[in-house]
Amino acid sequence: MNNKIIIAIFGLLISLYSCSDDDIPFEGTDSYISFFQLEKDGTKYDALITDDKITVEITENVDLINAKADYAIAELSEISPDPKTISDWEDPVEFIVKSYNNEEKKYVFSLIKKEVINNGDVSLLTQADVDAFASKGATRIDGNLIIGDVDNLDILKQITEVSKNIIVKDSCGLAEFDALVNLKKAGNIYFGSADKAFDPAQDMDINFEALVDVGEIYVNTAKVKTVAFPNLKNAYAITVNSNSVDTFKFASLCEVYGNLAFQSETNDYVDGSNEALKKIELTSLRSILGSVTFDQLNKVELIDLSRLTSVGGRFEVNSLTALNSIKLDVLGNVDNAIEFEGFDALLSLHMPKLSRAGSLKISGGWSGALLEELEVPELTTVNNEIELSSLSALLNVQLPKLTQAGSLKIAGSWGVAVLEGIDCPELTSLNNELNVSNVAMEELSFPKLTSCPSINFTGIEKVTSLDLSQIKNLETLELVSGYVLEDLSLPQNINELTLNGGSLATVFPTLHGVETVAEKLTVTNYKLPKITISSVKELKMYSQTSGQNQTELEFVDLEIIGELEISLTELETFEAPKLKKMDKLNLKNPWALKAIEIPLLREITSELIIKGANWAGAASNCLMSDLNAFAAVTKIGSVDIVYCANLNDFSGLKNAIPSLSEENWKVENCQYNPTYQNMVDGDYIGL
Repeated sequence: MNNKIIIAIFGLLISLYSCSDDDIPFEGTDSYISFFQLEKDGTKYDALITDDKITVEITENVDLINAKADYAIAELSEISPDPKTISDWEDPVEFIVKSYNNEEKKYVFSLIKKEVINNGDVSLLTQADVDAFASKGATRIDGNLIIGDVDNLDILKQITEVSKNIIVKDSCGLAEFDALVNLKKAGNIYFGSADKAFDPAQDMDINFEALVDVGEIYVNTAKVKTVAFPNLKNAYAITVNSNSVDTFKFASLCEVYGNLAFQSETNDYVDGSNEALKKIELTSLRSILGSVTFDQLNKVELIDLSRLTSVGGRFEVNSLTALNSIKLDVLGNVDNAIEFEGFDALLSLHMPKLSRAGSLKISGGWSGALLEELEVPELTTVNNEIELSSLSALLNVQLPKLTQAGSLKIAGSWGVAVLEGIDCPELTSLNNELNVSNVAMEELSFPKLTSCPSINFTGIEKVTSLDLSQIKNLETLELVSGYVLEDLSLPQNINELTLNGGSLATVFPTLHGVETVAEKLTVTNYKLPKITISSVKELKMYSQTSGQNQTELEFVDLEIIGELEISLTELETFEAPKLKKMDKLNLKNPWALKAIEIPLLREITSELIIKGANWAGAASNCLMSDLNAFAAVTKIGSVDIVYCANLNDFSGLKNAIPSLSEENWKVENCQYNPTYQNMVDGDYIGL
């Protein structure tokens, strides 16, 4: 093909193409944004357009309020609203682009803000430091923030996070500490510390409006009126120690992972109780993994913890003398101690959902709290002690579901025995002790209690009988001031039993069931002419050193005893008709003792001690003249008889002389003082 033909064909093709393009009509279907840009103060910010999203990326310190928009859209299309009419670019904006033939496409504009991070500590100790920091435009501090003598902290309004500590020094003279209004997260915040109080030149209000998460908050000062963290949800620990704070704002607080304490503990700057604060409302708080303390807040009338479900440590309320309402509607578990003390105005304490606690201690202190109602209907387990004491108005203790505890101690106020009832129908086990004192009830019963090693009942002035026979592991029992107690039923074996009449008892209880006292039986302070001890067959030691007007002591069933110690100056008769064996007899001051009835006793394996008086000048008070009561005894380990000025006849020991030796024979300061050889020779009676 020659060149002329090729040129002709090419020209024809161009002509045909040109004619075809001119014939296609305009369809008007395009509805797109091809370009978008914002400009403020001479700086231009290009947008990224992706599908239906328009985004502009800026740093957090940049403000695009009143920025001007520039844009490009498809030919003959329209956009609504017109970007040139928008002034607030901080919130997302929705645009509709409509094509020439009315097809629409939606675009959403939004800002992407990047943090401006200051790496390292920031010390704003002077206003010059503040001005220098302002030039950095930081929105986050990755380090500590230390604030000192400054006049204005507005630059901190752009800070959203401080990774470590915020420390406010005494030199900070601001009356309102609220510049960190946009701070959402911080490591720890300190206005003083546990070792040093915060002491600025003037009073200050503390407000962290937006803070949501924080490690520790510590406010230790007498110069702060308001402590406000209204949006705080989570904290590791919070301590506010102040006698000046009158307002707490923690309305959003949900979780505390360590300790929570609102108190007024005296130090170099905080002097005495807080007399300003009226209420503490923590209505969103659900759990505290550590301990919670309210202490020395004398004017607080209300504590609202109505959503609190659990406390991992201690729950302490101390010296809140005006408290009349504490809301614990759903508190179910306190791992450590619950302690209430020094609450003069609280009439009712309700913990309707509490089922488990480490310990429960409620004490009225010396004043005797006027608590009338204590409601813990779901409490089943207390690992350590339950202690209710000095509650001068409480009439009944009802623990209907309690099954086990470490100890149970219930005591009325000293001299004000008003408690009329203790209801623990399901209690089966106490690991350590049951202690009841100064109560006005006539019946004292724990029907299902089968395990309790130690019991002490004091001031049970109206109780006439006690049945403790079902307790299988009872080791020690002490009864004091059971003035009208007539019957006492015990398990067969017990280690130690103490019966103290309180100097007023005119009835000695008849013992039932107990046969062995493995350690000691002590009787003291009974105002009775005769004490009769029944049931006991074997005991290691009996001790009685007081008994006003007591002239007779009788052991009805005793067969074996380790040591018998008696010091009763008015005792005239001692009877133990079934006694067969004794290790030691120790008679002290037996001034009036005339008759000792021990007809079956054959052996005193250790010592026979008779001390007629404490010194020679009082020896004549002892009227004992012979030892005929021991005539049937054939074995004695040793004899020690002194200060018996009227004792002249030792013939009652003649049958035991073969078991003795000169080394274990001692008689001094008696009317007759026979030597061992005298006894061997038959010289039993003095001239």
